[in-house]
Amino acid sequence: MDPMLFIASLAGLGIFIVALTHAALMARQSFRNAAKKTKAAQPDKSSAIKEKPEGLSADFAELIDTITQEGQATRAEEKREDDMKQTREWLTIALLIATVVLLGWQVSEMVKVYGPIERQADAAQRTLIATQRAWMRITDMHISVTGLRFNNGGADISFELRTKNLGNTVANNVAFYFLLVPSANIKSDFYPDPWIVQKEWCDAARHQSVGTRVTTVFPNDVYPTGGGTLGTGAHADSKDIIQVLHQGQLDPDTFALSVVGCIDYAFPTDPKGHHQVGVIMTVARKPSADSFDFKRTMGNLPGDQLMLLGNIDGPSD
Repeated sequence: MDPMLFIASLAGLGIFIVALTHAALMARQSFRNAAKKTKAAQPDKSSAIKEKPEGLSADFAELIDTITQEGQATRAEEKREDDMKQTREWLTIALLIATVVLLGWQVSEMVKVYGPIERQADAAQRTLIATQRAWMRITDMHISVTGLRFNNGGADISFELRTKNLGNTVANNVAFYFLLVPSANIKSDFYPDPWIVQKEWCDAARHQSVGTRVTTVFPNDVYPTGGGTLGTGAHADSKDIIQVLHQGQLDPDTFALSVVGCIDYAFPTDPKGHHQVGVIMTVARKPSADSFDFKRTMGNLPGDQLMLLGNIDGPSD
């Protein structure tokens, strides 16, 4: 909520409470006035005294009349004061209500003015981010010598990659997230779809503060520097492999493998953002580029028997 709107809401709540308190006090005063009127309607004992019993002196009778008249005058004065007090309280409540209405109108006008300003500020920020930002790209990615290894825990693949910042500002908190995804290969369609898994995997990475091998890459710089490559890898759990077996493939014990993931990074004009370049690569066996089927009994496959197929410059933002 906008701070001004929050303050105005608190002020309106305070005024409402004050008005409610005044109304309660007025209701209480009205009950008191009604009680006084009821009492005034009762027979006045002093009026009975006005009928002077025989034998009383004229001076004493005159004193009784004076006391009676003063009592009536006092009650009349109290009634006038009560009426004036009630009028003042009603005027106070009316003023408070008018204040609340005016305050509400002012808040609505502030919202009308603040809305376009906020939209303009957002547009300016988006323009700044679009023109002053980092653009990370993967320029090379290939399977390393150790290749693909199957074990009781699942499967592990090692690969190397090289990246470059094509933007005009530094890339901060550059982190790498990769996953090895097993899929059932049914007539060249993979289930689960590696594209869907990649999106879920990297969406989860956006909510993490840091990843593995966090680094900084300056504009037009290559990472790693010195012409080398970054050695990393990905893992597939045994339970995930078992789930894709016997799903309608020609050989029920086979499955396909894909390397999915992303590079997650930020930059000075959007320091809290999580910008990414995605990776979706299919693991194939040489020499044929369409040999996607693997079995857990294959043991270790060296890198020179494998290749990565796909677009290393995947979905990005």
